[in-house]
Amino acid sequence: MGEPPGIIAGFEFDDANVAHMALHGLEPNMVWDVWADEPILVPRTGRSGTHLMIGQESSGRVWSIAVLLVDDELDIWRPITGWPSTRKEERTWRGRS
Repeated sequence: MGEPPGIIAGFEFDDANVAHMALHGLEPNMVWDVWADEPILVPRTGRSGTHLMIGQESSGRVWSIAVLLVDDELDIWRPITGWPSTRKEERTWRGRS
């Protein structure tokens, strides 16, 4: 695994976003796994999660996690929701430079 991306220093979790993520089979430890394995950030215009963080978690599955920057000084992001990546999202992640 490489170094985590510099523009995400941490995540904001609370009961609401943890419960919503759980509906999609996503847990906070999986968000950290994706973060630690060199994900890409893809902008999403017009969505509450302004970016998709796409990367692989420790089981080998590639996830797309909608995130929102909540503290631009500390680079803290809030995961909104997530899902196993679509084929297109996974191709985007695999094609990263």
